[in-house]
Amino acid sequence: MPDDTAAQDTSHRTGSARSRAAGAVAFARRWAAELVETSHVPMSLGQVEEFLLPLTELIAAALESDPFDAEPVVEVGDDLVAMHFTGEGVLRSTLALVTGELPELLCLPGGPDLVARAGAVCGVLADAYAHALRQRTLDEQETIKRAVLKARDAMEQRLRASEERFRTVFTTSAVGIGIVSTDWYILDANESLLDILGYERDELSRTFAGELVHPDDISGLADLYGELVRGQRRHFTTEKRLLRSNGDQVWAHMVVSLVRDERGEPDYHVVMVEDVSELHLLQEWLRHQAVHDRLTGLPNRAQFVSRVESAAGRAGPTTRIALCHLGIDGFKVLNNGLGHDVGDGVLRETALRLRSLVPESRGLVARTGGDEFGILLERTSDTAEVVDLVERALRAVAEPIRTGGHEVSVSASAGVVERRAAGADPAELLRDAALTLHWAKTDGRAQWTLFDAERSRRDRDRLELAATIPTALRNGEFFVAYQPQVRLADGVVVGVDALARWDHPVLGELGAERFLDLAEQTGSAVPLGWRLLGEACAQATEWRRTLPGPALAVNVRLGLRHWRDPELIGGIRSVLADSGLDAERLRLEVPAAAVLAEDGDLPETLEVLGAIGVRVVLTGLRPGHVDRPALELLPVHGWKVSRVPAETAEERGLAELVALAHKADRVVVADGVATEEHATRLRDLGVDVAQGPHYGEPGHAADIEELLADR
Repeated sequence: MPDDTAAQDTSHRTGSARSRAAGAVAFARRWAAELVETSHVPMSLGQVEEFLLPLTELIAAALESDPFDAEPVVEVGDDLVAMHFTGEGVLRSTLALVTGELPELLCLPGGPDLVARAGAVCGVLADAYAHALRQRTLDEQETIKRAVLKARDAMEQRLRASEERFRTVFTTSAVGIGIVSTDWYILDANESLLDILGYERDELSRTFAGELVHPDDISGLADLYGELVRGQRRHFTTEKRLLRSNGDQVWAHMVVSLVRDERGEPDYHVVMVEDVSELHLLQEWLRHQAVHDRLTGLPNRAQFVSRVESAAGRAGPTTRIALCHLGIDGFKVLNNGLGHDVGDGVLRETALRLRSLVPESRGLVARTGGDEFGILLERTSDTAEVVDLVERALRAVAEPIRTGGHEVSVSASAGVVERRAAGADPAELLRDAALTLHWAKTDGRAQWTLFDAERSRRDRDRLELAATIPTALRNGEFFVAYQPQVRLADGVVVGVDALARWDHPVLGELGAERFLDLAEQTGSAVPLGWRLLGEACAQATEWRRTLPGPALAVNVRLGLRHWRDPELIGGIRSVLADSGLDAERLRLEVPAAAVLAEDGDLPETLEVLGAIGVRVVLTGLRPGHVDRPALELLPVHGWKVSRVPAETAEERGLAELVALAHKADRVVVADGVATEEHATRLRDLGVDVAQGPHYGEPGHAADIEELLADR
């Protein structure tokens, strides 16, 4: 059987590799078809495909790299330029294919990570392509300059040949070339430069070159020219805006060289111009995408954080600032129920509504996460102003949304932080807003909650406590405290309730109510449960050996995660075997609400435990609020109520529960018995077993031994 599995794995990997290779070939073929339409190179379509296949593999490897590294894609940009794939649209079509078709053909898993990787790969590819073009421009410029100098310095009989060579480069170059006098009038221009600027030759001749430069870029160009004339540089490279004949702007990559005469005096300039408007727009688009959410068009979390930092940094001593962290309630249910297209439509409409509420001069609305939005409001007057905005935002989100053929109504919750901006820590502002949103959702949803410093402190303390549970577990800081359980009919101790305690090195002894819920949240509940269960069972076995009278039962509370552990039954068998405890002396507590609401394997688990002799006790029952038929059907030993009834109606409910339990051959245990009066009332109501301060507080094993010795 293992050989078959290995063969299947090998076959699967081979199939995946073949599928990927086929995808790479298909992409190279598609890419080649695009490039031959935009560039004329002396290669057949098949040769172009062969040339592009290894470049495809480079891009694919970068997308799949771990850790992610886009730098190898630099070779792709270099090779495209080296093979003269430099026609208009080459870069645009290449990037469109990389972001659009390559992931699908290679069967790459989608998601935000793939989108981010594809964007980074495209950025590196675009930069490499632009750099290679610039380098080629520099190389051509140097060739021209050498040709010019050679023409001037050559002997008269070679002058004509030299000038012819220059003229060939001048007239055939795809780069715009202009010969400009030292007083910046255009003496000559090739066809490429005329095309870039949109002029006829006679229109451009003797035109002052400064008139072709955007007014905002003149001063920077003049500074570079001064360095050139003073001999501080042989040439300079820059990107400036030029003006076409119709007034349109052209982003131009320019290389300007100064040619000197035989005396070393400035003679004329050679200016090489390449239209990089498309590349400039692409770079602008990439910069925009880096700080905006693609789905909604809103600023993303990175821009939101930057804006918050900026607002806090420039705030005056009395300036106030507000953050609202807003989340759509139940968005996952909406997505799963109606589909992601409907969910996307809800997010887009929500973004539009929120953006309309905040003037750009006062703040910013951003999408900060999947179904979450951030609102920054600057220069607030007081909390009331912010509350008004938040309430309007919640009402706006709650308005019905029509999308994807559905009318959808959603609600939202919001966490609000408003405070003095000067000296505020942006990271703390963002953290407090996110925490306050969590409170709003926890407290009931469809509402807003204002940040509370004291509640935040308590939450931080709980989180810090939760973070130390795994270490405390390794250090053996948890132990079992035992509380006696007494049979009400005769007052005999029949068992003990094993309760988890934490001997915290700073806070002292902590009760289970301080940390069990945290253990459930951090994933430590199961290992903690096994440790406490093992200790309690071992102690019960020791008491059976050393104490006179009937053996004590031991009651252990397990967390819900532990009850759902697939290793539960096997683990309990092992604990019983290791400790030597009889199965019928072990009582395991399980929340009744969890069992009654469970549609998985928990009821079956209870049956298996009963079959091996372990007794199960349902906890958390509220007399008068129980599903009687469901309770009767559950295979459990008993039911446990957590408090003594305080009113006549509660007593009636408990009496009914006791009658139902005894009819079903179950026992009823009451917790929280504090007085003899409590014990008498419970005994009169028919309760079987009780525990609480009246019979003894939770203590060490020695305390139980002393209690039994006294009785």
